[in-house]
Amino acid sequence: MDPTTNFIARATRLAPLLALLLVLAAPPVHANEHDNEKPSASFTNSPSKPVVGEQVTFTSTSTDRDGQITGQWWDLDNDGSYDDGTAKTVTRVFTSAGNKTVRLRVKDNDDATRTVSRSIPVAANRAPTADFSASSTTPDTGQAVTLTSTSTDPDGRPLDAGDTTVVVGPEGGWSRAELDAAWATASLGDTVLRVETAAVVAATLMVGLRRGS
Repeated sequence: MDPTTNFIARATRLAPLLALLLVLAAPPVHANEHDNEKPSASFTNSPSKPVVGEQVTFTSTSTDRDGQITGQWWDLDNDGSYDDGTAKTVTRVFTSAGNKTVRLRVKDNDDATRTVSRSIPVAANRAPTADFSASSTTPDTGQAVTLTSTSTDPDGRPLDAGDTTVVVGPEGGWSRAELDAAWATASLGDTVLRVETAAVVAATLMVGLRRGS
């Protein structure tokens, strides 16, 4: 066998061994070492349609597919600075109506960041409508009359029990000037609820929300 043929034969036999040595000598390669996926930034707000003066709760729902969220920063006053909270849940009360911009920036465990911005519609807080029903509009002397509030709020907010007041006054009721001085009032048509010979009667049911509040 000539020298060239002998060399080729030996090299062929040694090729698998050389390939194995090269694999063992190569540095380890970690999958996705440089392919960190950015986190997904998102949040919710409750109530979804707030009104002026109502507390709004913002909750981060951000996620990270290949890690975890390690930081979050809020911009609740639309000044471009994320300095209004670092917790998962924050709150704010808006003092004027309109579309309010809220932003959230999040960071994952590989320091990748992402930002989300949303416009939150804030409506003016409208006054409630005061109304009530009576179990009898022509009661007899000494007869108990049940007054039931049927008042509603145009913004859909519940009226607390503490918001309703029954006003008791002298026979004939309160004057219009007295009722209009500070309260939003309701009447049962033109009927005055009173007992003909009683000194004190239930005159009017009023929603305990002062005008302008």
